[in-house]
Amino acid sequence: MGVALVLVGGNPQPVRAAGAEFTVTPVLNAAQRAGVTDYFDLDVTPGHPQTLTMILHNEAKTPETFTIGANPAYTSDSGAVAYDRADPTGFTGEYSMHKLVTGPTEVTLAAGESRQLTYHLTPPASTFGGIISGALYVRRELDADNTGSGVTLQNRYAFALPIRLHSGTNLGTAPSLRLLAATGESLSATIENPSPHQFGEISLTLTLVARATGKTVWTQTWSQLAVAPTSRFTLTPAPPVLKAGQYQLTMSAKSGEYTWQGNRQFTLSAAAAAQQAAANQPVANSPWGSLTFFAIAVLVALAAGAGGWAWHWRRQRGH
Repeated sequence: MGVALVLVGGNPQPVRAAGAEFTVTPVLNAAQRAGVTDYFDLDVTPGHPQTLTMILHNEAKTPETFTIGANPAYTSDSGAVAYDRADPTGFTGEYSMHKLVTGPTEVTLAAGESRQLTYHLTPPASTFGGIISGALYVRRELDADNTGSGVTLQNRYAFALPIRLHSGTNLGTAPSLRLLAATGESLSATIENPSPHQFGEISLTLTLVARATGKTVWTQTWSQLAVAPTSRFTLTPAPPVLKAGQYQLTMSAKSGEYTWQGNRQFTLSAAAAAQQAAANQPVANSPWGSLTFFAIAVLVALAAGAGGWAWHWRRQRGH
């Protein structure tokens, strides 16, 4: 679910995920950075605990149970910042939000009830650069919905209330992107943000060149990507079927005033190329379809002939 808070008069307002029938409101404390009112954006002192408070309101006409987790920010393979996993494989940071924040993980609210929930934040013991990014991820599970087709679906609604921690220094770091790895069996590019910065508005282009000829065989551009701090993600585009050989994949990316370049080489074996070609081969029409049609036509013709012969035989007997 996307995160969006409607601000009125500079104060945080209740926010709901579409169709979810619940709202989440942050209660800001003295550590909140000036000018930010729609999520927790905190200046923290290393090793000094503080509390985070939010108000959860059940708008449904029935009691509802909510699960809540303090999750790290990570980058999904679609190139977006996500918060829905406690231990995502693409997160490479030293400090994970689910180890820094503790508090209620499940709460049941009566119809129309609001409750203030308090969480305990313990920042890292030493100064850190950039930010530590995560969220309080709130999920409501509805009753099973029988579709009438024998399939039972479980409806879920979720909302992420972001948390960003600063320790007062960037330690000279800058946003960064690098092409970490490339493979050709099913073309993929693993891209990493090794920096402790979360940023977006990224335009990224991948270009594939056949090393034997120096010719570009494929290129694709993505726009409006975003990355979480210290995380990696894998793009898996769908280029044309490649021949066996040696290739170089080049990345060119830009966000604001920052630009990044990178390249990786790989070899596509004859066996892998043949497998790709077979997987992309259009499905041929089955010969059985034509044979079936032919057989039906023959049977119809025979039936028509037999019917005509029977009519002629009965007519002859009548005479």
